[in-house]
Amino acid sequence: MNSWVHQVELRLDRHAAGDRLRRMEAWCGDWQIGMRVIETIEPLTVRITFDDARFAWAFVSHFGGVHVPLDEVQRAMDADMAAEDAYDRLAAEYDVED
Repeated sequence: MNSWVHQVELRLDRHAAGDRLRRMEAWCGDWQIGMRVIETIEPLTVRITFDDARFAWAFVSHFGGVHVPLDEVQRAMDADMAAEDAYDRLAAEYDVED
């Protein structure tokens, strides 16, 4: 399993999103907490990922948000891997050199 599986989903206000994300990044930097921000298909909603569950809990305590269940993350990762495998098989099958 990927080490960045502890995710927090967070809704952002359109007008304050930039400032709020900068404050989150500064807070994580001050505490030397590794984090990544990933977009979602839902507008103004992001997921913040951490490699340690304690960091995700501390983040939620400070900034709010909702923990994403680990099984949901694993299902999404499995689906991505399956789609990539299928793409690789199709690419190999239809690989035509000139």
